[in-house]
Amino acid sequence: SWPSAFKYLQNALSAAEYGDQIWVAAGTYKPTKLTDPNDSRTATFQMINGVAIYGGFPDMGIPDFTDRDPDIYETILSGDLNGDDIIEPNKTENSYHVVIASYTDPNTILDGFIITAGNASGPEPHNRGGGMYNTFGNPQLANCTFTGNAAYGDGGGIGNTDYSSPMVTCCVFTGNSAGYSGGGIFNELHSNPTLTNCTFSGNVAESGGGMSNMHNSNPTLTNCILWDGGDEIYNNDGSTITITYSDVQDGWSGEGNIDAVPCFVDPGYWDPNDDFWVDGDYHLLPNSPCIDTGDPCYLTGPGDFDKDGNLRVVDGDGDGTARIDMGAYEFQKKYCGGAGTAEEPYLVCAPLHLQQIGDNPDDWDRYFKLTADINLSAYTPAQFNIIGWYEDGQNNEPFTGVFDGNDHTISNFTHTSAGTDNVGLFGYIAGPTAQIKNLVLIDPNINSTTGTSIGALAGFIGDGATVSDCHVKGGTVSGNEIVGGLAGRTVDATVSSCSAQCDVTGNRLGVGGLIGDALQTTISKCYATGSVAADNWGIGGLVGHQYAGQILASYATGPVSGIDNGIGGLVGNAEGVYIEHCYAAGSVDGVDEVGGFAGRYSDGDILASFWDTLATGQVDGIGCEEQVGTVELFGRNTTQMRQRDTFTDYGWDFAGETANGTEDVWTIWETAYYPRLTWENPLAGDFTIDGKWIYQNVLNSTNSKLTAAASITNDPLENTSFTYEWEFILPDDVSVSPAPLVGCGNSDPCCTFAAPGCNQPAGLSDSGRPLTIQVTVTGDDHGNTGKAQAEFGIALLGDVNNDCAVNVADRAIINAFWRTGAAGPYSFTDCNINCDSVVNVADRAIANAVWRGVLGQNSVSQPCPLR
Repeated sequence: SWPSAFKYLQNALSAAEYGDQIWVAAGTYKPTKLTDPNDSRTATFQMINGVAIYGGFPDMGIPDFTDRDPDIYETILSGDLNGDDIIEPNKTENSYHVVIASYTDPNTILDGFIITAGNASGPEPHNRGGGMYNTFGNPQLANCTFTGNAAYGDGGGIGNTDYSSPMVTCCVFTGNSAGYSGGGIFNELHSNPTLTNCTFSGNVAESGGGMSNMHNSNPTLTNCILWDGGDEIYNNDGSTITITYSDVQDGWSGEGNIDAVPCFVDPGYWDPNDDFWVDGDYHLLPNSPCIDTGDPCYLTGPGDFDKDGNLRVVDGDGDGTARIDMGAYEFQKKYCGGAGTAEEPYLVCAPLHLQQIGDNPDDWDRYFKLTADINLSAYTPAQFNIIGWYEDGQNNEPFTGVFDGNDHTISNFTHTSAGTDNVGLFGYIAGPTAQIKNLVLIDPNINSTTGTSIGALAGFIGDGATVSDCHVKGGTVSGNEIVGGLAGRTVDATVSSCSAQCDVTGNRLGVGGLIGDALQTTISKCYATGSVAADNWGIGGLVGHQYAGQILASYATGPVSGIDNGIGGLVGNAEGVYIEHCYAAGSVDGVDEVGGFAGRYSDGDILASFWDTLATGQVDGIGCEEQVGTVELFGRNTTQMRQRDTFTDYGWDFAGETANGTEDVWTIWETAYYPRLTWENPLAGDFTIDGKWIYQNVLNSTNSKLTAAASITNDPLENTSFTYEWEFILPDDVSVSPAPLVGCGNSDPCCTFAAPGCNQPAGLSDSGRPLTIQVTVTGDDHGNTGKAQAEFGIALLGDVNNDCAVNVADRAIINAFWRTGAAGPYSFTDCNINCDSVVNVADRAIANAVWRGVLGQNSVSQPCPLR
């Protein structure tokens, strides 16, 4: 962990051995190791052969290499030993060499550092290599910046001598100086470094402001920029330099080389009065001649990034061909370029682009369009930049633009915080121009333990904003209060054709499967199927609490539970809300004011709406009514809720009929499942089960197994194949599922299953409730689904007379035993019904109770509904 890490880099270097890695957190580090105990200026960071040193880590949390970002977490190696360079610009007490990498091989790495304030102004060899000095050194240097270093003799940034040939990639050399040669880098005595995608700017020397080569030194430069250093290259004493696909001021021979102003965003400069370096920004402007002019044969790989960590090879000039740029920074189109509509705003095609949107509030009024599925799993729970924020009525910055998901997905959005409000992919969306549409979130995981207004898509949607065709599939959303699967809070908003299939939990009020708290909001053609649970009031399958507005043609089927009042299958607490053509069909549990449809309802109208009395477990549709207007709310059992006529008789507009309209809002797989919205493109067909009962512990009997089968007869999208997901839905007093025997796989339209054995009594329902087998069929080509269910029961009567059949003869034997108390000629070997290792009168009593019409292991309290 970072708290237990070495405090000083030099201590870590002293402890390191070949093959080790050293991770360095953000901060400024100064050398303490003296190569000459009599000269404090010989303090240096002496690199250890074979040790890799990486900078750019945050100084908090659990160390993880994926958290590394040298651009954000600057890690500085400074030779300013006394910390007085600002007031003492001559740097007379600074280290001669900030880093020494002598006698190292290519497995020695320095990556992600700023090396500055070295001053090689001593006697030889301390007159070379202010930033780094190498003799017989061959390290790898990557993603480093050498700036503000000086040498009395040669090599302000780096001094290489005696066969030193480091490999230098994505490094920047700016504002370094040398009294004689090689302001940026000096090479002598057969030193042959290789530089790729490096940027030199403003380095100065008498000879070779960028680089000087002497005594048979032959460096190679590819895709580099050398600019604004005067005489950039100097060769002497048999040295040659190979430069290709690079931008060199005043020109240099070599394939692909250019001589053109590189167009840096903000180039640094030497202050004309005080003779100090003012650093700049060396990213490329859109009109830079260095964009897409690097080596056309450059081969990129999965881990190939520029100094910022961006993808190295992109089509920067928009000609349709991606080619590497010159310099340390690959030009990145803003986000993924333009064409998101409305004056050519932006396309979004990578996780980084979403992160950048959140980091650029100036763009929150623009149009964005997603062009690819995006996975955000690389971002830690506290790392992602939420788009739009709201603190109070006076202090906020909403997203007011348009985000078109273009039917793509964003998966694994994760956020964890305590006390943070308005949390979602979008924190705050507001204004009549604001619109989020055509987007699917997959498996979000949001946990704002004490936060308010928490949702997967948005924390807060207000002031006329619109959300349409947006969906949450899987995952969890958790907060303190005002928590919803799609959105936490909506005010004067419109939400249409949206869904949430995630689990939602809260600690207090206003918790809903789709929206936690809605004010003056229109919700239409939406649904929620995930579980909803909270410890307070206003808990609903679709909406927790709503004041005014409308809920139209929507449904909720997920279980809802709360421990206070205002708990409802569709809406927990509704005041002045108009509701029409809606239904609820998920279990509902609470303490007070509990309703299968609404917990508390006042000052509004409910028209032609339904709740499933069996599935919700509630005989009352509304837990508490106050000053209500028109209420046309009907409780129906599960069988009735799966018949189209139940709804068309009250004006619901279904596909295939015109009496109630031609918009075709609803469709249904009759007898198999509840109505669904036509925009879901649901599948429909036939679903059969060949019986209502299976018997426990008689696997050889014909009555010991059941087969369910599904066949698709209606597919609006015409898939060529389907996937079948079989599952058992158990009462809450059952923990062991029936055992699949044949089929029941993803490619199987049939499932044959048996009851668990007598050694697994948890497969039985003491409360007498049936079990359910469910199949979800998904089109492999288009992803639309259909769902079908059938109920069945598990009985406890065995094959008493051992004739391999469970029938009336077994019942007669059991009844005779019940009357006489004698077993007669039968052994009852498979009738240890209560699994207590003894076959006795208790087992007969249970079996007889089953035959009388009671489903349950030890209970006779409820008649079996399957009888």
